[in-house]
Amino acid sequence: FTITYDDLDTSLGGSIDVDDISIVPVGQSEAFKITRISIQGPDAITYLLDNNPLADGSGSPEYLNVLVQDLNLNLTGGLASNLDQTYQFPTQQGSGAPAACRGAGNMSLGLLRDMGRDNLTADGRMFYRYDEDARRLTGSVELTLRDIQSVSMGLALENVSPQALEYGMPGMPSLADFRLTMQLDPEFGEEMSAYCAGRTGKTVAEYKEYTAGMFMQQLADNGIELGRGLEQAVLSYYRDWGEIDIIAKPPTPLNLLTLMLRPPENIEEALGLQVAVNDRLLTDLGFTLNQSTNPFIPEAEKKKKAPVVKPRYRMVWKEIRPSSLLQYRDR
Repeated sequence: FTITYDDLDTSLGGSIDVDDISIVPVGQSEAFKITRISIQGPDAITYLLDNNPLADGSGSPEYLNVLVQDLNLNLTGGLASNLDQTYQFPTQQGSGAPAACRGAGNMSLGLLRDMGRDNLTADGRMFYRYDEDARRLTGSVELTLRDIQSVSMGLALENVSPQALEYGMPGMPSLADFRLTMQLDPEFGEEMSAYCAGRTGKTVAEYKEYTAGMFMQQLADNGIELGRGLEQAVLSYYRDWGEIDIIAKPPTPLNLLTLMLRPPENIEEALGLQVAVNDRLLTDLGFTLNQSTNPFIPEAEKKKKAPVVKPRYRMVWKEIRPSSLLQYRDR
């Protein structure tokens, strides 16, 4: 990458502001631009103490807040086309529809361009705070594609050591809280549905049902088959667009490794899971895991056959009268 900027401001209070940034990816001649990146952390003295080996500092800031404002990408240039190749969906042979219209309602930069947009503008935020005494890590990530879509995620982890924070994540922390919100602007959703419906020869209602079916098929191909309640929620979302909220708050912090070993019917209770679509709380979160298609299950496990249970017989001596023999005939 080649990175240039016009201005850089720092303060002893722990803030850094970088303005008018241009980033040119390797092998490209075109840049995407960012109006400002702001970083806020501890004041300079605290940071120096944290990184002082004589003071046994952990080397990681206690907290960090990063804001990205106005990331702009020209959708009509070569950079957008090159980036799009990574995310394109396969299209049917001979079809004139954009590849993204053949997927599960996913967007591509080319689709946005075909819909008449010349630029894509995004904002982002990343935050974390670490309480070393409690060994608790909280963090959040937010991404907004203006007038299109936004995603925000927050979580809290327990049993996170300073070494884990600095060098990676050895061991397995416990999940205390998780929140995910995905929002697709309904106006954009309708615009995209109308455009793709026209390009695929479907009505808008048919196209929405098609994309919902494609999404559920992708889940099934990965071993997740939705129950009736979740299936209806998916259909509702693709019909109206809007917001999906997923909250997991276990009764007690949950070791993530043990979660993988639980049967599907116990996951909802273990996680304290709640899901809402456009503020409507779902009461049926049932689903099944298909072992033969689940990519997270080793192939050797998939090939194992269930043990054959052979019947066991027990001889019982019973005294009967000769006059009763006829009733036991042919048994």
